[in-house]
Amino acid sequence: GTVDVMEKFARRSGLVLLLILFANSVLMVDDAAAQNEKIKLSATYQVEQGTNHGWLIVNAEIPEGSYIYALTQKGTPPPTKLKVAKSGQFSLVQGFQANKKPIVIENDPIFQSRVEKHKNRVRFLAPMRIVHGINVERLHIDLKFNGQLCSDFGCLPLIDKPVKVKFDGYYVGAPTKNDW
Repeated sequence: GTVDVMEKFARRSGLVLLLILFANSVLMVDDAAAQNEKIKLSATYQVEQGTNHGWLIVNAEIPEGSYIYALTQKGTPPPTKLKVAKSGQFSLVQGFQANKKPIVIENDPIFQSRVEKHKNRVRFLAPMRIVHGINVERLHIDLKFNGQLCSDFGCLPLIDKPVKVKFDGYYVGAPTKNDW
């Protein structure tokens, strides 16, 4: 009787709630996916005139209202990472560093820990050394971006997202400053 009707209602209500939660999470992922279309990643390299030294520069243009975690982020959430494939043509002298300090939240309410993130635009630079005898204007650099594009609606993982790298000329004494 009444107990059977209540059990069926409870099961259906649970299913409806589950469907609502699923639909909501799909909407969040769709929103994050829409943001993914807006993030612009590009990379260039410049070489000091007359040497085999240069800079590999990765530019990230982050959509309004979104952010990525810093390279220096510790623990959870994980940091952004830039992976450069090993090459017989060049090597990185040291890792990437951002051209500006990240926004720091000492006690993030979600993670209950320190969070470091970048908004708007950020440039990551790494010094590089090119093997003698290599045509510096024709280097092939295999670069991949790993991180998350986040907003108030959720985060979308960006795993091994390829970034095209172009030669951007020579400089004398110091790399050109195209700071934003």
